[in-house]
Amino acid sequence: MVVLAVSTGLRCCDIVALRLDQIDWRRDEIRLVQAKTSRPLVLPLPPLAGNAVAEWILHGRPDCDARKCSSGSDRRS
Repeated sequence: MVVLAVSTGLRCCDIVALRLDQIDWRRDEIRLVQAKTSRPLVLPLPPLAGNAVAEWILHGRPDCDARKCSSGSDRRS
């Protein structure tokens, strides 16, 4: 997920909350509403970042039925 942060400039809170349905693999885009600004955002998904996210989803993420990409909680302290 570090590759995703560096290549897109997304904030950690947006990466942790990123859902699978916000990634358009065919268009190589991420579509989300930013947590800090509440504004819609469309970002290109560079191949290196897309491959890293796919690798995490397929092999690094714990098995679960959640639609979120990360396995962490999006609760904020």
